[in-house]
Amino acid sequence: MSLTEKMKQAARGKVPKFDRNSKDYDYESAKKAGIKPDAGGHWPSRDPKSGLIFKARHHPTFHKTVASEKASGYEMYLGPNNRDYSRKKRDLPEGMKRGGKAQRPEGMVPVKKAYKK
Repeated sequence: MSLTEKMKQAARGKVPKFDRNSKDYDYESAKKAGIKPDAGGHWPSRDPKSGLIFKARHHPTFHKTVASEKASGYEMYLGPNNRDYSRKKRDLPEGMKRGGKAQRPEGMVPVKKAYKK
């Protein structure tokens, strides 16, 4: 099924099951977050409240999402539920730093490292 057909089905309420390792878009999570397509039918890449990324890592425009998040001052990371998230870049609290280097919370891996083959 083409991406266009999946978008049309999602708009009609037929939501395909999301697979993070596919080329899909997580319409179910987007709808639960109150996300809707714009006038042109494009669905946003990220939930602005939670930072959840709706595109699977092999989605045709996932690379654009990664570039856009970085250009906007966000960092992407792999959350503890094995989902991709984005958050504003910031210094980590003092208790999360060791030896002058920031330490990520347990279970949160930068997307770049998580996707190495």
